[in-house]
Amino acid sequence: MNQLEVRVHKNNSDEADSIICMPLPVLRINPNLLPTHISEALKTQGISVQEIAALDGVEGTILDIAGSKHRIIVSILAGEQASDVSPTPAPAAEPEPEPKKALTPFKQRLTTEFIAKEIGWRTGHDLIYAACAHMLIVDETKNWDKDEIDKEIKEVSRYYKPFYSTNLTDYLQYLIKNNKIYIDDDGKYAFTPDTVEHLEDRLSEERLKKRL
Repeated sequence: MNQLEVRVHKNNSDEADSIICMPLPVLRINPNLLPTHISEALKTQGISVQEIAALDGVEGTILDIAGSKHRIIVSILAGEQASDVSPTPAPAAEPEPEPKKALTPFKQRLTTEFIAKEIGWRTGHDLIYAACAHMLIVDETKNWDKDEIDKEIKEVSRYYKPFYSTNLTDYLQYLIKNNKIYIDDDGKYAFTPDTVEHLEDRLSEERLKKRL
């Protein structure tokens, strides 16, 4: 089956920016399927799409329209030639984010508020400590920036106070001085190894099963 091939070269480049291929029988049935900008370019040369679609027994380049901004080359390809034309590849789809793991009943109940109560919440650094513990054990993230920590403490409406956010840097410095957290190579906050070991034991399911 013969095909109409239209190559559009922008700024007179050697390589085509777009390639349009369409079987001639389809074009004869519905000339409007050809993109409007191609049809308009043909009209400027006094040629209609219907006239091209009606061509029979013609092969090769039939039009070469050169404009100031683009060049359009119109050809008719025989069936074998047409099969060699590779369509413009579609852009690769972005990978879908991996679904979050379903939380176990234990982790569902291990909220930041519960952890804060468990460690004996009194002030801002306690709530920040509990929020980071929640992100470590429940969300399974090992380091966090200030925005992530601030968002986490704001979700604990029972304990949160606005000045905790205002003084977040000072509270984090307090935890650093007390060897609870440190700033890692990525510039994020993370628990020290000793703190991780302590929290994993203190907040283990075995130890808390009677309290949850």
